Amino acid sequence: LSPHLEGARVRIVDWARRMGILEAQPGVPGSNIWDERRIVAIDLPLCAAGIHPDATPDELDLSSGWLAWGTYGDDWFPVVHGRTRDLAGARLANERLSLFMPLDGEGTPEPANALERGLDDLWRRTAGPMDAGGRR
Repeated sequence: LSPHLEGARVRIVDWARRMGILEAQPGVPGSNIWDERRIVAIDLPLCAAGIHPDATPDELDLSSGWLAWGTYGDDWFPVVHGRTRDLAGARLANERLSLFMPLDGEGTPEPANALERGLDDLWRRTAGPMDAGGRR
């Protein structure tokens, strides 16, 4: 396991809070999906520390963030769109996500919710150091 695990556990909660993952999304019924107790309990930094035992603290935080974002997204779609069978809304939400992963460094729209905000942050941190070929 990565020796940076304990710090990553603290930082993932802070990251999730800054992204808005730990609160209901304005105007989105049923979007109060996660709270601090939930993100601590699922301990995604432990998974990241096992996958990347040699990661630097920043790399471990990035890996933990991707795991948290993906898991939150897995919870988001059925809760926000599945209960109401809002397939059109789910498709639109999914289409918007691609706007936050520009391949050539283009700008992105203002994130409308925690799912978009988290992806925007993670993509910038992941793709920023890559050349265009790496982003594709």
